[in-house]
Amino acid sequence: MSQRILVAIGNTLGQHRRVLQRAAALAGEGGRIELLHALGDAGRLALGGSGSTLQGLQRSLKSSALRRLRHLAAAPALRSQRVSCRITEDYPVHEAIVRRARHIGADLVVVDSHGHTRAGRWLFGSVDWELVRTCPCPLLIVKPRASRQRGPVLAAIDPNHAAAKPVALDRQILRAAHDISVRLKRPLRAVHAWQPLTYLYASAPTETAPVWIPPESDAQYEQTLRRLGDAELRRADLASGQIEYLIGAPEEVLPELARQSHAELIVMGAISRTGLERLMLGSTAQRVMDRVPCDVLVIKPRGFRSPISRAGRLAPPIVVPQP
Repeated sequence: MSQRILVAIGNTLGQHRRVLQRAAALAGEGGRIELLHALGDAGRLALGGSGSTLQGLQRSLKSSALRRLRHLAAAPALRSQRVSCRITEDYPVHEAIVRRARHIGADLVVVDSHGHTRAGRWLFGSVDWELVRTCPCPLLIVKPRASRQRGPVLAAIDPNHAAAKPVALDRQILRAAHDISVRLKRPLRAVHAWQPLTYLYASAPTETAPVWIPPESDAQYEQTLRRLGDAELRRADLASGQIEYLIGAPEEVLPELARQSHAELIVMGAISRTGLERLMLGSTAQRVMDRVPCDVLVIKPRGFRSPISRAGRLAPPIVVPQP
């Protein structure tokens, strides 16, 4: 089945070849791919002087960006797809991408990522992290140094549905991972990273006396997780026995597994977080995504509503006075 994929092309030179190859592989034969460039801050630039000078600059920016997109659209990787190009002045960039994805009914948004510091990500945000929080459709983040991976597609699930994750999200993750593994011709490995009850209670802050957990409780907890995980696999129409249960925090276990297995891609769910909770804690998805060496596909739960308004807006101009 072909897909409609929106590929966001940024200003920086870099790994567009990998991004286009990924999009083409996932679009399928006859898939539709749109290359989008949002002018963002470049579209806000206004030089002091006549209005005709400003209009000429804006036309030059658009023309240059469009030529670049058309050059990318002619790449060999996209020969079997229907490719279109679009330039938008919508602002800010992540909102422009979300609005365009909605408008064309995108099945997938693809962006490249060059990595971010923890402080920069949590305090100021960035295009890819804002998309993780706000994009309503699946989002593929292509890592800069993830080329030549030939390992499995990993599906990170949580049968216990911790952190208020919707019950059906694991099913969405498993089905998406299965479809991608078929398209990329890679094996599928479902994985759940879990921490023993004894560790969770021992590390939890409390003003009362420590809670004693009998050793057999961890074994019972693991049995429960395995039962729930196998049930999720069956609901996703996948055979049981395809899930691995690894002890440890997800942000430690999943990146290590991805490195050891030379994973092609990891599929995981994300719950949107805002405000102080996002600033102080982040989320498991954020902590894992920065550490894994492979590309990441982020799935949102069904019914997720993006906070981005449907109405576009032009950026306020930045006036640079003449010397």
